[in-house]
Amino acid sequence: MKNEKAFTLIELLVVISIIALLVSILMPALSKARQNAKFLICKTRQRSIVQAVNLYQADYNGKLPPSTQGNNSGWWTIPMRLKYYYGSTGANGGSVTDILGKYMETGEYFDCPLAKHNPDWQNQYYTAMRDDNVDFLNCSYYLLWNWKRCINKNPNFPDRPNFNPTGRGKDKLMTCDFLIYNESYNNNYNKGKFWISPHPWKGASSMTFADAMANATLNQGFKFWMEDDQTGQNRPDMKMAAGYLDGRVDTVDSLKYELMSDGFHYLPDVRR
Repeated sequence: MKNEKAFTLIELLVVISIIALLVSILMPALSKARQNAKFLICKTRQRSIVQAVNLYQADYNGKLPPSTQGNNSGWWTIPMRLKYYYGSTGANGGSVTDILGKYMETGEYFDCPLAKHNPDWQNQYYTAMRDDNVDFLNCSYYLLWNWKRCINKNPNFPDRPNFNPTGRGKDKLMTCDFLIYNESYNNNYNKGKFWISPHPWKGASSMTFADAMANATLNQGFKFWMEDDQTGQNRPDMKMAAGYLDGRVDTVDSLKYELMSDGFHYLPDVRR
């Protein structure tokens, strides 16, 4: 009778150890590759937004689209609003779908994949932009065309740029990943001071507006990354994207974002 060779227990353990070692080496590389792929999708989506703005200009004699900014009892919207209504009346606001909808087919254009949104929810989200019963909706990007908030210098921050990205026609920055610190309407109501952005960084947690805001159930599908920082000194360090009127979308270091004169919002230092 032939003696059949078999692996010994030690040999099997060695093979398993080698496989485990290879997996541990490859997993970070695969994770980084996935993150890089999502970042490229983010840039592509911002480029699509800029292209829609360009198409709008072509249809309307070179004019930029109207902003969806609004002001109600002194409270301004922020430029990450896809829609800004109070009930069905609209308060200097509107819907990006009404403005750019014919150039953009789905809601995914406005959502960065690094924010980990649910694709099924995105389509519901896009439909909600046409619903007068939905007061406001957010997106992953600042939408900066024709934004006019804080035209005058804030005396509390005389050395900081105005939060007026369009610069009365001079600025060319149309969209970018948002970065906010300690802005009350986009932070937890537990006395924390938070950084928020659609891109992840070391130490950040994925949250929704339902987690982060009072009375925010209409935006519970909208996700972002968030970290408590009481001092404001630990600015998130990650790659961001910024889209310009000429069609280019740059990669920007978050550490090179500038704090605006309102003391809450950050924009890329290159805006023209």
